[in-house]
Amino acid sequence: MLIMDNPQFSIVIPTRNRAHLLKSALSSALEQDFESYEILVSNNASEDDTEEVVSQLADQRVRYIKTDRVLSMPDHWEFAIEQARGQYVTFLCDDDARTPDSLKTVARAIAETSSRLLVIGFGTYFSSSWPVEELQNTLHVFENSRSYTEQPSSATLKELAKCQITVNSPRMLLSAIES
Repeated sequence: MLIMDNPQFSIVIPTRNRAHLLKSALSSALEQDFESYEILVSNNASEDDTEEVVSQLADQRVRYIKTDRVLSMPDHWEFAIEQARGQYVTFLCDDDARTPDSLKTVARAIAETSSRLLVIGFGTYFSSSWPVEELQNTLHVFENSRSYTEQPSSATLKELAKCQITVNSPRMLLSAIES
């Protein structure tokens, strides 16, 4: 597979000193049932073997970039997004995963709606240290209605500012936005 100059999607994976987690995130991103995408691993001046984890994959869909110094999280994410080649950009944390059909599903929704921003359905895992005992070690997946809505940006921003985030609100990690 050749490196694409203009893939439909860029999956951006920002990371810092978490090579031990990165391998799983990369594996899930590489299992996409979709052709037109790149994976951009952005290393925020890690001091572990992050670069080695990426190079061991030897997959042309994966590009690797590294900052020359430690950046704040927002600055690092901005640095990474500036390097993305995809028409649409989505983020994947180094400790998360994607289902194999996620890009295909988002591409279909974009084709149906001509949207510039899509919010992807999500699930929440509650670890063994979660304060509510009955939720510990459980995964809650929010059902996708398979319907699409266009939200006015001013109302959505006000909702986010008041911390009234709903399942349909955009999130950096669970959205695909046209670059």
